[in-house]
Amino acid sequence: MGNNDAVARSRYAYKGQGELLKFGPVWDFDHFSGSSYSKPEDTTQWVFSTSLESGNFFKELLDDPLFICTATEKYQKLRPYLKKLVEDGGILDSKSAYLREACIADCKRWNREEGLASYSRGYEKDNELFKKFLKERIDWLDRQFCSITYYKYLYSK
Repeated sequence: MGNNDAVARSRYAYKGQGELLKFGPVWDFDHFSGSSYSKPEDTTQWVFSTSLESGNFFKELLDDPLFICTATEKYQKLRPYLKKLVEDGGILDSKSAYLREACIADCKRWNREEGLASYSRGYEKDNELFKKFLKERIDWLDRQFCSITYYKYLYSK
């Protein structure tokens, strides 16, 4: 999702005895999906793979063939839902009224109706930018998960 906060902040992981490492819950999405308050982000990069912040262990995952294989399989299963999410008249459009209410509540909670410059675009513009970002991101992810590099990992074993 391009959330640069997830590289070294705003993340939680836990592991019970004898269990796999689990991540979640997710939160703090004010720097994701191209929002960056006032300027859109690049949809064509793995944000965590380029960060030099200490504690960034995510980029190590891209060198792990098992991770790449599993991520590819998960993405292919999730892809039909992602397309339904962003298509015209799709899930995002059908949830627009509900999301607008959540936006209004969030603005009240953080006093954003007072004209904080970085949040001045409004719901409609943010919704439009979010949908555009997701469409571009899905196209980019399609190319990433169908590249020869990923297939080498899938079929080398």
